[in-house]
Amino acid sequence: MIRISASDLDDPRTQERLREELTRIFHGSFDLLSRGGKVGECPTLRQKSTGLLFQLIPSGEFVMGLTEKEEGAARRIRDPIPVDIREMRPAVKMEVEAFLMTSAPITSRVFRRFASEAPTGVQFTDEPVFVSFDQAMRFATSIDCSLPQEVQWEYACRAMTETLFVWGDHLPVDQELEKWLSLDFKEGYQTLLNSNRFGLYGLFTGEWCRDEYRIRHDPAAPCLVGEHVVRGGGAMFWPWQDHEWVHCMSARRMPESGLFADRQAGFRLVRELTS
Repeated sequence: MIRISASDLDDPRTQERLREELTRIFHGSFDLLSRGGKVGECPTLRQKSTGLLFQLIPSGEFVMGLTEKEEGAARRIRDPIPVDIREMRPAVKMEVEAFLMTSAPITSRVFRRFASEAPTGVQFTDEPVFVSFDQAMRFATSIDCSLPQEVQWEYACRAMTETLFVWGDHLPVDQELEKWLSLDFKEGYQTLLNSNRFGLYGLFTGEWCRDEYRIRHDPAAPCLVGEHVVRGGGAMFWPWQDHEWVHCMSARRMPESGLFADRQAGFRLVRELTS
């Protein structure tokens, strides 16, 4: 395991060290494309075997779950908050090691190209593919990756923010929201859509995590056996009619039984920085 903090990304002298460390860890299976053009911007890597783009998510600490400050921001949008906030409590400080995460959700085009099975139902080529948890896991392991842990997903989504949404505490105008909620990831999407500080796009399409769903952020709280965590999802209801904004809260979480009847969701991949 190597530790790469967000402060390291502010230092241009770390670029060569990063390249050497990543080459050693991945045995040349990833190319380091850039350190990022802005101060603190996360480096982008390309997996040679698939061409998939990954962001280097730095190590750090964050508060996982809905804080009292965020609850206040939610109540200013709608009171009562149209979601059970007990599922996002208690808010707990967590430490996360650095890891790689795909810049965008896996699309139907990518899934069909590299998976040994075809996705079911109606799927659109350059939109996130929607599959069962088992299908997502099989795809991930087939290319030496995994699904994110829930703590990794929320940490990566927040990207050092401490607000209700990754973009702040308020709902922006529809034109700006569309840049966060678009499901279109055709070539060149990076110039059209919004990303967070870690360089992640499409965070609200509804994504699998590999954890079973624990009903609260408490190690003693029971798990729903066979029910995996799904994160994000606000883009699936766009344009919103009422309170669908709750699915874009950084702390928002749900069990897979809350999905549509087919229990299918999108996903993105992670790769641990292990020697």
